[in-house]
Amino acid sequence: MNATDLLFRIENLRRSMIEVAIEKGFSSKESIEISRELDGLLYKCQDKNAHF
Repeated sequence: MNATDLLFRIENLRRSMIEVAIEKGFSSKESIEISRELDGLLYKCQDKNAHF
């Protein structure tokens, strides 16, 4: 996944997480799953930036 794709996916997940959290609550299973996936992508983004 290139940097542009990674940032696009992060933004989409962020928006999804906000929508789900508003609709189902911040501690809903779906919100937590999205949050974990987002955390993983943010870690990848930080890791890629550390190598430049």
